[in-house]
Amino acid sequence: MAHSMIRVPFTNTDWAVVRDAFRSEDAAVLKDAVSILAAWRARTGKAMPVAADISELILRVLIADAECVGVDDWWSAGNVRLLFCTAIIR
Repeated sequence: MAHSMIRVPFTNTDWAVVRDAFRSEDAAVLKDAVSILAAWRARTGKAMPVAADISELILRVLIADAECVGVDDWWSAGNVRLLFCTAIIR
């Protein structure tokens, strides 16, 4: 009888950090949450839960939006708009 291996992509502590990052406006906190989600992606590959996948995308959008504030660059503003559109469509 073959034993199947169950992979746990994250811990409750990891998920709490990611969940709380959505309430933060600090780019460093948001980037920490994205790094946790990137680690989950490395552990799960294509089997990453959709909620975690979308959470990573939304956090990346929030970071890009925060970094674009006050920047008078049409290119960066356009890229942030594209990221928002991708998150909405996803």
